[in-house]
Amino acid sequence: MADLRALIEFIVAIVSAYFLIKIENVKQQKDIATLQSRVDRLEQKQNEEIREIHGFIREIRDMIQELEDRYGKLPIQVKRLMSIAEIKQIAQKIRIKNITSSDKEVIISFDTDRTTIKPDVLINMVKSQNGLRLSPSANLILSTEGMGQDQLLQKIKNILQEIV
Repeated sequence: MADLRALIEFIVAIVSAYFLIKIENVKQQKDIATLQSRVDRLEQKQNEEIREIHGFIREIRDMIQELEDRYGKLPIQVKRLMSIAEIKQIAQKIRIKNITSSDKEVIISFDTDRTTIKPDVLINMVKSQNGLRLSPSANLILSTEGMGQDQLLQKIKNILQEIV
């Protein structure tokens, strides 16, 4: 009789453990589904922002083309101003805190609390492009040695577009 009681208690313990494991698995699956849903929403928002940026870039280029059609070749200062406007718009959309320049480098600082930029994108950029490096504080630093203003503006635009 004692053996039967011990056997029943053992079976109850095994069945209880089985159901506890099942319940925990269901909870984990719900947690995974919730996390996946959040990731999907973030990716959708990021894709919308990317489309918005590309739309803005098209608008700027269309505006430049329209101005050139009406008034002929634009002065270099106007083209540079348009490039700066494009850079500012892209930087704002991808939550860059600021872009500063000195004689030898441009520093792109990210708002680390709000940015959606994936670190591996920056790391791959640094690996693939000469004159580009990451600082310990996660700033992207571009060497400007030997670059003119137009080259520099184009390089910054290219970097920002690649980050997007």
